[in-house]
Amino acid sequence: MSNYLTSSRVNISLLQESAAKDLIYLLDKCDGPKVIILDEGLTRPIGLIATYSLLREHDVKEVFILNAGKLSNFREKVKNVIFISRPFLTHMDMICDNIHKENQDDLKQREYHLFFVPTRSLLCEKRLERKGVLGNFVLIEEFCCFLFPLENDLMSMEMNDCYKELSLENDPTCLYRVAQAIVSLEDLYGRIGRVTGKGPVVKQVWDLVSKISLEPRKPNSKANRNYKTIDHLVLIDRSVDLMTPMATQLTFEGLIDELFGIDCCTVELPADKFVSEEDNVNTLTHKKLVLNSNDEIFAETRNKHFNAVLMNLSKRAKHITSEYDENRSGKTVQEMKQLVSRLPYILALKRQLSTCNYTIPQLLD
Repeated sequence: MSNYLTSSRVNISLLQESAAKDLIYLLDKCDGPKVIILDEGLTRPIGLIATYSLLREHDVKEVFILNAGKLSNFREKVKNVIFISRPFLTHMDMICDNIHKENQDDLKQREYHLFFVPTRSLLCEKRLERKGVLGNFVLIEEFCCFLFPLENDLMSMEMNDCYKELSLENDPTCLYRVAQAIVSLEDLYGRIGRVTGKGPVVKQVWDLVSKISLEPRKPNSKANRNYKTIDHLVLIDRSVDLMTPMATQLTFEGLIDELFGIDCCTVELPADKFVSEEDNVNTLTHKKLVLNSNDEIFAETRNKHFNAVLMNLSKRAKHITSEYDENRSGKTVQEMKQLVSRLPYILALKRQLSTCNYTIPQLLD
């Protein structure tokens, strides 16, 4: 899995590996060639735990975005059509529309499956039943992934509407999922030593954690052993600080997020600044960049004030150039071997530096 997720005391790659293992277990229940129809809001979160090459290893032929209307034409004949979706009624309506518009031959030849993320919903299943498609599903499962690994010190539940659902719609479902996420953390990393919190809903969450903890744990749960990785958990209710999200970020990463929006460590920037002379400018509208600590240059500059970024990049560019020139001037066989061994690393740094240099003018425009 991703090496950059291991470089902290809490090994976040364990979360990535566990989630990938659970997803593959569900996919392997569907024997034969598969096509995945994926909820658009899950494309990047799922991409954090399972690469397309990993899916291909388990007979996934194509991945499509969930939309209303007829399913796309598949390049290959497949036996299994797997819908992976969050438990939203609007998404159930789209799935119903997809199945209703399948022709009779496809309905007979294909098997349909539905994986809810992170938990099943009785309300959603009732909607499928009312629209007459529940019987078309061979498998209805839940992919219990509550946390997605973004960085070696950062995970996200990717529940963008959590505060709105709780405060405006009086729907406390998100609190139960937060509690489930904490329990899943304990299963992976052992019991949390100390818990503190601030805000009215914190006690509700911890009461739910206590209730869930009374239920039988997974056989391999580290919460059942004398094992502890996380010393202290701090829970903060968003309602105690509504102003911080309104403040303008002035770090390099913060400004990219303010102007272009970073979603699951990925940002889309106008492609014209990144197109080389060999590329056709008309074929690209946006350039996708992955921004995480796997990029050494970005890791160094992400938290610096924007005014200090140019100076930092200039120093780094001079250092890379001098290191390359110094190694290139080697005369002995040993020195040449050293250059060859370090060349991929130096070239990777130059590419990362070039990406940062292309990004800065777009922040200034």
